[in-house]
Amino acid sequence: MEFEGDGCAEFCWGTLSLFFYVAIENGNGELNFDQSENEFSIENMSNLEDSTIKINGIQENEFIINKFQSNIERLSSIDESIQKHLKLDKNDNFHYHIDRDIADPDTDPDLAVIQITFTTKSTEPLIFENIYTPESLKNLNPLSSEKLSERLSLQSQTFNKHFRLKFKSDDDFPKSTLSNMLGGIGYWHGRFLVKNPNEEKVHQCEPTELFSAVPSRPQFPRGFLWDEGFHLLLISKWSPKIAKKSLSSWLNRMMYSGWIPREQILGYESESRVPAEFIPQVMDNANPPTFFLAIDELLQNTDLADDVHLLSQIFNRLDRWFQWMYNSQQSTHDPNNFYWKGRSKNEDARELNPKTLTSGLDDYPRSTHPDHLERHIDMRCWLAFASKAMVKIAKIVALNDNSNDYQKDQKWRYYKDISKKLTDSQDIINRHWDLDSQTFADYGLHSKKVALKSKIETVDGQKNKVFFRKVLEPPSYQFVNDCYGYMSLFPVFLELLPVQSIQLKISLEKMRSREDGGIWTEYGLRSMSEHSPYYNARNTEHDPAYWRGPIWININILTIRALKSYANQEGPNQELAEKLYLELKSNIYNLVHSQWKETGFIWEQYDDRTGKGQGTRAFTGWSALAVLLADDN
Repeated sequence: MEFEGDGCAEFCWGTLSLFFYVAIENGNGELNFDQSENEFSIENMSNLEDSTIKINGIQENEFIINKFQSNIERLSSIDESIQKHLKLDKNDNFHYHIDRDIADPDTDPDLAVIQITFTTKSTEPLIFENIYTPESLKNLNPLSSEKLSERLSLQSQTFNKHFRLKFKSDDDFPKSTLSNMLGGIGYWHGRFLVKNPNEEKVHQCEPTELFSAVPSRPQFPRGFLWDEGFHLLLISKWSPKIAKKSLSSWLNRMMYSGWIPREQILGYESESRVPAEFIPQVMDNANPPTFFLAIDELLQNTDLADDVHLLSQIFNRLDRWFQWMYNSQQSTHDPNNFYWKGRSKNEDARELNPKTLTSGLDDYPRSTHPDHLERHIDMRCWLAFASKAMVKIAKIVALNDNSNDYQKDQKWRYYKDISKKLTDSQDIINRHWDLDSQTFADYGLHSKKVALKSKIETVDGQKNKVFFRKVLEPPSYQFVNDCYGYMSLFPVFLELLPVQSIQLKISLEKMRSREDGGIWTEYGLRSMSEHSPYYNARNTEHDPAYWRGPIWININILTIRALKSYANQEGPNQELAEKLYLELKSNIYNLVHSQWKETGFIWEQYDDRTGKGQGTRAFTGWSALAVLLADDN
């Protein structure tokens, strides 16, 4: 680690503190310090694999060294422990230093921390080494700074060459964005908590593991089910091997019933980043099956031999997952209607429209009064899309099975039958096409006149202003057609309408319209029409609009994929689909690229009126999918 004046911006200069720490989980610690003339090390003296971390290049006249050892209950408390050991030093310009007056534990410390404080005008480099001492590694030479620089340079050249091959681009923007997504791929291990929807008791399950990418390293550093399906669209183009490993790892998280927890909060460290009420995963809550998007992409980017091996390994789990979704999200009164279980019940009437976190579209409005008779257009479309994918997968597995297993052929026939029913465009139209608005929509017990109002409540003598929902018109069973937006286009997004369909033509024309309540902007598709009463409306006093206006990159990528497909099919809507495809593709790439240039970040969502990035920054999850458009721009 070196600081050089010519290459360092003005803000680099000044006093800097670096914290190096080693921690051992589960009470197995015995960490000790050792210091020689210009070398400092933390040694692991426990019965675990011996190792030493060394920091070379320390000169007394250049650096100030502080250190402490401690016992911690779990790794998630490391930050808290370090902060407790810091105090303001009045004799050193009020910089924070480790408090030397806090006594170290007498035995078996499992956290050891070194603080090195120096000015960035120091000329001596710091060299950080991790030295393992098992017999098999004893003869390895320490990695020198020159050797590390040489290796990094070689790796950079290899990366650039592979990127040009895969994406036909040499620009910094797509390379940086892809690198950040790949850098977010990680491994998690630990306990997880689940809850039955019919009881309050929380059950702790045995520790498990996951290999996955994440939506955002600083904000959402854990696996999310429907996010990962989108992530793998990009990862599979870069490395099918990594994508397959993630896919297999996620399917290994499946419970015996076929349920996969939608949010992977594994271990105490992950739990420390999530509000307590959201940690337990509810066992009837589904999530969009976007892994079928990723599998479709993998089938196009790998050779058949690899595909057959992978699909044969995962087919039974995919079958169980589909069966669980199909049966658990089915209406009890009509087996051909489907809706997301787990909607907010809104019993305290605090939400303008009860959220549906399971759908992935969180606060996107649905029927105002949820019940078992509602039907959700996106749930039906996701199941139809998944069934089409299962037909392809079952066919490959059956035709390449050498064991003459009759059941595999039966599965293929089963999925052909169920897919024919679920993808029946006329049935989708009959159940979800609203003749009045000429759009696809949910159906349920709905009031078109609701509003957030405020009132004063007195609790324990304290007066508080609270917001509540007021229903201004009694609900009735009807199409939920006052919130045109992403929800209205799922049959288009997932390519469930024939290319000659009049509903496809109407949907594409309305989507593109700016005057007739469409969702087209110069930046991309906004999530909800400006004509909707829900457009940019808060859901509670604490919840600003989320999926009620802003531009989301994952849905725009779905749209671009669908438009490209329709543009390649002869029919009356081919020319319109091609025009929209080219324009939307350019708009989305330019949006994400321009905001990256301006701010240095990829954003969770983008303002539909200004194009400014908003929400979580460093969101190199599905917003990174703009990289897929790089070779065409």
